Amino acid sequence: MKKLKLSFRKKLKRVRYYFVDIILYFILVILTLSFAKVMLWVDLALLVIYLIFTFYRLYTRSKIGSLMKNNNVHIFGYRRSGKDLATQNYIQWRFSKKYKKICRKLAKNGQDHISYFQNNPLYLSLTDYGYGGLVVDLKEFELIDVTTNKYITYDDFINGNSVLSRKNDKFEGLDLILSEAQLSLPNTEHNTLDKKYPWLPVFIALAGHLYNMNIIINSQEFERPWVKIRNQQDLYMRCLKTFPQRKGFISRVRPYIPFFRKYLITRVRVYETRESATTNKLAFDGKSLLTDISKDAYLTAGQSTKEVYEATNGKIREYYLFTNIDIIKYDTREYHQRIFGEKAP
Repeated sequence: MKKLKLSFRKKLKRVRYYFVDIILYFILVILTLSFAKVMLWVDLALLVIYLIFTFYRLYTRSKIGSLMKNNNVHIFGYRRSGKDLATQNYIQWRFSKKYKKICRKLAKNGQDHISYFQNNPLYLSLTDYGYGGLVVDLKEFELIDVTTNKYITYDDFINGNSVLSRKNDKFEGLDLILSEAQLSLPNTEHNTLDKKYPWLPVFIALAGHLYNMNIIINSQEFERPWVKIRNQQDLYMRCLKTFPQRKGFISRVRPYIPFFRKYLITRVRVYETRESATTNKLAFDGKSLLTDISKDAYLTAGQSTKEVYEATNGKIREYYLFTNIDIIKYDTREYHQRIFGEKAP
């Protein structure tokens, strides 16, 4: 009964939002017919704004998606900053078309898509983000030497030992997302992790060799996950803020704003180097940087201020990532279910 009520409320909200859209479009048409000359320019301005918004939204999704697709990435940020939204955005961008295509094919053949993706997942994760992912346990990637029955560690490579381990062929070529790493792999418990997962740092270092796999770490704040895994990433993404927040006036009126009502906006800063991510360096700003440098340094005519800055700190870029609320599949309060045994109200 409770589920039926929740489902009815969701449908009612959708009908209400669509009704508001229809009213607004109707008003726009009336105004256009009544004030043709003036409204023509207004309509053109609205069209240009919408096209710019669409272009930028698609560009940032593609840019951040390609960075995550081709690198080991650590996504981090404070609570409610948007790190899970950024992860969900990437998964939908990369896998939704293939997922829907497979589902349509299976439906025609009368097959169950749930059991299919359990045996043929599109990616691996510790949290269910939908779109054909498989929730796995880290122990499924254990590196155990079959001859000695001991874990493979850095000591084996330092000492030049011969090692041989078994592989799970089903995971070949799939990305692994270590979501909420501050809980499953907390740096404060490094002594425990050294004993339980002595093989994990080697696995992450060699994931590309062993499984042709990228590792994406998702965590609160940069230093909370285990240092032995976070230091091996290629890129770092800090989610600074998601707008609108759940509690606030904009959040309440957003459902009634045409076009933009379905989107949550996350400000993301991308770092090339771990040092810049640790110190939260800002993207290059020519004016402020030149002022700081001129106080105690001298640049020759052949030097480029931006090149010097990026040579020292790596490239730092900021983007605004737009996430459609309809693509969100993960439970934003998953641990309520895990700890209390029931879904959050």
